[in-house]
Amino acid sequence: MTGTLEEIWPPSGLVVESGDLRMTALREADVPEVLDVVAGGIHDPSWTPFAFPWTDAPAEEIPANYLRFFASTLARTQGGGASIELVVRRGGRVVGVQAMNGADVAGSRRMETGRGQAERRGMPTTDVFFELRPDEFVRGDDPVRITGADELRRFLGLT
Repeated sequence: MTGTLEEIWPPSGLVVESGDLRMTALREADVPEVLDVVAGGIHDPSWTPFAFPWTDAPAEEIPANYLRFFASTLARTQGGGASIELVVRRGGRVVGVQAMNGADVAGSRRMETGRGQAERRGMPTTDVFFELRPDEFVRGDDPVRITGADELRRFLGLT
């Protein structure tokens, strides 16, 4: 038996939850919901915050471009590097995508994040790059639950 998708591709098993926020690894089935957010606009059209400029196209080409972008993230997770896209849901509704990327994750033990959220009532579009250190972390009242982290660490060569 081949196994589950999570066994074959451990990044697909990563789930981060806190309160009504849930982040899960992007899967093909999530793409239509993400594209609904994209259709509402996710960045100023005069520039692109993405290394792969999938939004830099006529509206009718964007769905296929996004699917190509998604496939490219899977292809970049090899040889010590990792590119993981997490779908961000608040209250069950897709509100954006959280990217995690690292060129030499096993060697550097680091990944960068870039977060883009759709501009929706009080939710500004923001790009964030940071290194979070334990002494700087302030946790909210809701507990943070992470599933699939041990499997992901093994897959990335961190254990």
